Amino acid sequence: MTHSTPKSLAEKLVAARKDRTRLPLDTPPPASFADAYETQRLVTEALGHEVTAWKIGLAPDGTVFAGPMYSTKDRVLHAAPTGFIAAEVEYAIRMAKDLPQREISRAEALDLVGEVLLGFEFVETRFVEVPALLLHTADNVANGGYATGPILPRTALDLPERRIVIKADGHTLFDGPAAHPNGDVLAPLMAYAKASADPALRDHLGGIRAGHLVTLGSLCGGVAVSHTCDLVAEMPGVARFDLRYER
Repeated sequence: MTHSTPKSLAEKLVAARKDRTRLPLDTPPPASFADAYETQRLVTEALGHEVTAWKIGLAPDGTVFAGPMYSTKDRVLHAAPTGFIAAEVEYAIRMAKDLPQREISRAEALDLVGEVLLGFEFVETRFVEVPALLLHTADNVANGGYATGPILPRTALDLPERRIVIKADGHTLFDGPAAHPNGDVLAPLMAYAKASADPALRDHLGGIRAGHLVTLGSLCGGVAVSHTCDLVAEMPGVARFDLRYER
C-alpha cells in the first residue's frame, strides 16, 4: 500500500482547511499512528495554533486515538459546501493534572478531573466522507469546532438519566437519552493514558496537560446536518446551545 508522508498529508489538510475543499477517500493514509500524530503537529504548526484542548475516541476494538481542538468558543461553523458534518453533545473535562503516560485506574482518572462541562462539537471531516482511522486521526479526528457550556457536578460522569434534543431550523433531528458509546465516559481517557506509554502511540504536541480541556465522546452519536441552518442543541434542564452551520 502507498502511504502519505506526514509532510505531504499535512500540506493537503492545511490547503483543504484554507480553501474549504474536501480530500478524496483514496488519499494515501499515514503509515502508522506515529505518522498520523506527526501530521497533526505539522498542521497545527502551519496554522499557528496553540493546543489547549483535545478530543479522544475509543473504537469498539479498543483502539484509542486523539487529536487537538483549536477552539472551544465556537458558535458558528463555516463548513465546506460538500461532505459530512455532524452535531454532537458531549461531556468534557478540565484537567487538574497532567495525564500520565501509563495505565491508570478509574479512581486515578477521577483524580485528574478539575471540572466537568457540557460541550457541543462541530464535527467536520476534511475528506468527502469520514475516512479510515489513520486518516481520520491525522485530520484531528474530524474536529471542526467546539463550544463549552456550564460546569456540571462530577456526578454527571456517572451518566445520570438525561435527554438530549437537537433541532435544525426547528425540526427535530435527535431526541433521546444521553448514552456514551463506551459505557464509561472516562474510558477513552484511561485508554489513551495507557497507550501513551508507547511513544509510537502518543501525540506529538506535548501531551494532555493540567488546564487542558478534553472532550470524551458523543452522548448522542453523530447527528448529521446536511444544509445551512440554525441549530439548537439542548440537555433539557441543564443547558442549551444556540449555534449555526453555514455551508
